[in-house]
Amino acid sequence: MLRSLQFLASSSQGNAAVLSTDQSRILIDAGLSGKQILQHLAYYSLHIQDIDAVFLSHEHSDHTQGIRGLASFRHLQFFANHATKHALQAKHDYAIHWQNFDTGDSFVFRDIAVTTHAIPHDAEDPIAYTFSSTAEQEQRLSWMTDLGYISPSLNSLIRDTRVLVLEANFDPGLLESDLSRPWSLKQRIRGRHGHLSNTAALNGLCEQVPTRAQKVFLAHLSRDCNDPKILIGLIAEARKQHPLLPPDIEPIAPGSALGIQYLF
Repeated sequence: MLRSLQFLASSSQGNAAVLSTDQSRILIDAGLSGKQILQHLAYYSLHIQDIDAVFLSHEHSDHTQGIRGLASFRHLQFFANHATKHALQAKHDYAIHWQNFDTGDSFVFRDIAVTTHAIPHDAEDPIAYTFSSTAEQEQRLSWMTDLGYISPSLNSLIRDTRVLVLEANFDPGLLESDLSRPWSLKQRIRGRHGHLSNTAALNGLCEQVPTRAQKVFLAHLSRDCNDPKILIGLIAEARKQHPLLPPDIEPIAPGSALGIQYLF
C-alpha cells in the first residue's frame, strides 16, 4: 500500500519528494545537492539507506543536481528513460546504477506499479509519472511538473488519480514585470514547452472535474514570479464556478517544503 508522500523541496531551484509504501521508499527527482537531500531526509527521521531508488523526470539540474552525491551510495537504483540517462551520464565521469525504460512504459518496482507519460517541456525526453500500489490500484499518485501545457493524453492523470502533484510555476503578471529575466527567457517559460502558469494549472483541473483526486499539490512555484497567496485567491474563485474541484488543493511555497506531506 502507498503510505505517505513527503516533500523535501519544491521550486524552480530544486524539487524532490519521498514516496513510501509497505515495502519500499523512493525519491521522486533529486533537485537538491546530495548533502541537502541527506539533511532533509533526516527531518523525516529517514536515512539514505532507507531509500531504495530515485525516479527522475528529466535532466534539468533543479531535478537532478543530487545525483553526484547520491551515486556513491551503491544500493540506490536510478530510474530514467534512455534520453534522460544519456544526457545525465554524459555530465558524470563515474558509473551510475541506471535502470532504463522507454517513455510510455509501465513496469513494477517492488510493490509500486509505475506508468510513464510523455510531457511537453524543453528537455531531451521529459516525463510524468503515475505510481500506484500493486495491491490496491485505486491508490494512485500522479507527478506532473515541468510542462508547457496539459496535452489531451495527460487528462486521465488529473481525472483518475487520488493525489496529484501539478506544476503551477508562474503568475503571468509577475513574470511580465520581472526585471531579472530577459525577454527570451520569459518567452521560454510561457511557451508550449516551458512551464504551466497558475491559470493554466487551475484550468486543467477545472476541465477534468469531477475527478477522483482528494488532494492536489500545486508545486514547482517560481520564487520570484509567483506567490502562494495569488494561487489561494485563484483557487477560491475557481471553486465558485466549479464546486466539484478536489476538496484539498494546496500551493507549496517555493523553497524548502519540509513538513508538507500526505498520508494515504
